[in-house]
Amino acid sequence: MSEGVRLTGVGTSGRPIVQSGRLEPLDRARLAADFVGVALIALYVGMFAIRNTLMQGDLRTYLAAARAALQGIDPYPPEHLTTLARRATLPFVYPPITLPAFFPLLALPHRLVLTLWMGANVALLAGLVVAWRRWPFAHIGLLPLALVAVFGWNSSALSGLRSGNIALFEAAVLWAALMAYARGRRILFAVLIVAAACFKVMPAAFLLLLLVPTQRDLPRPGVLMASLVALAGLIMAPVALGPASRWEFFMRHLPRAETMGFSNPGALGFTTALAQSCGLSDAYSRSVGLGAWLALVVMLIAISIPFLRGTLRSRGGGPLPMAALFLIILLGPRPMAYGFVLLTPAALFFSPKPFAGSTGALILTLALSAEGLTAALKHGSDSVVYVYAPFLLALCLWLLIVRPGSPVTSDPARIPSQAFTAPPHSA
Repeated sequence: MSEGVRLTGVGTSGRPIVQSGRLEPLDRARLAADFVGVALIALYVGMFAIRNTLMQGDLRTYLAAARAALQGIDPYPPEHLTTLARRATLPFVYPPITLPAFFPLLALPHRLVLTLWMGANVALLAGLVVAWRRWPFAHIGLLPLALVAVFGWNSSALSGLRSGNIALFEAAVLWAALMAYARGRRILFAVLIVAAACFKVMPAAFLLLLLVPTQRDLPRPGVLMASLVALAGLIMAPVALGPASRWEFFMRHLPRAETMGFSNPGALGFTTALAQSCGLSDAYSRSVGLGAWLALVVMLIAISIPFLRGTLRSRGGGPLPMAALFLIILLGPRPMAYGFVLLTPAALFFSPKPFAGSTGALILTLALSAEGLTAALKHGSDSVVYVYAPFLLALCLWLLIVRPGSPVTSDPARIPSQAFTAPPHSA
């Protein structure tokens, strides 16, 4: 870069602000808009956290289950948790290996635990936004990124804060794992994925990335097998041995994925709700919904094959993990409302036409955040389209990404993997 010219930041539109000597008025206005917008979002998140600190139903369930385990009580029957918590709780549906993680929290006052947990989740959300902004999204303004992270996918991140779920901790571990994968650190990647999958088994699907060669590494089938064996041992050994062998199976009280509505706006729930809207009975709608979901899975895999071939030919460490995020959310029966926050970096990473460029990125940001913003204004709907809008938005975006003639399918070299394999350097 020539002398006297320097890069000062990225404006709201995502265009780098380059100046000579000092800020121009328009550039100063853009930076001010970024600062004010992010400050308002941060203020909203802070107020939201304060209002919902004493709710966090999922955290209350975790604590009741840990207390039951320490007292030698089976933590999986919901009535046991209700008795210990002295209020209605949700079922505990995670493997027994996860219970010791909550034992230290039982030594603290309950209100303090709720406050610390909420504070940790807010800090994790802020940390994820900073990580996504610094790498690989130097071309995306901080304001659009923060807007999608907080309000995107019907306020997915806020759902995690309200419920006190482990989802944001899981998102942080998964993001660290994908960064390790992009850097060629396969063993660290495997360790982090196994850690995340101990709570929700679905992240184990990311281990299949170990079979994909990249510019930095060869396939690692041995690491894949060792990871799967380790994960199976961590989950099943406590079930087969020790006190947990006398408990109910941890998935026995798992709620049906297709009946959770706003709590689980995924593909299976959408196909089932669509069948119900056609007048079918509950029994028939479940069967039809299951069949339609399986057909959708097959169709999405089929139309994604050219795209996936393009990412494989590129041998880049970045695009394939981002594609994996999309597919796991789209194909899984239980992505959960708070799980969609994982799609924030993937959606902005690809930014397919017509969302390329600064104007397109702004439109995409508003489209992904619109439902969450309307919910913040206390507006909503019970219609199928509104309830399952996170899934439908992700589906439409994925179809734009994998369409014939996209940069990935037509020219693998255009995949922006370089942004993913090394942090940006200052000018």
